[in-house]
Amino acid sequence: MGFLNDALAIGGMLFELMEIYELLITFNEKLWNAAISQVTVNDDGRIVFHFKDGKDITEIL
Repeated sequence: MGFLNDALAIGGMLFELMEIYELLITFNEKLWNAAISQVTVNDDGRIVFHFKDGKDITEIL
């Protein structure tokens, strides 16, 4: 059932994105807090964004 739940969540997100007619160009604290659980800044210039769904994205400065 995990796959079905993921598919439904992605479908719902895509539906919501299709309803947005212009890109958000300003920081939205509510959206940030809804998605991000933690940000880790490392000495080597890596920044890791830890999402509330358990996924991580690493960026390098």
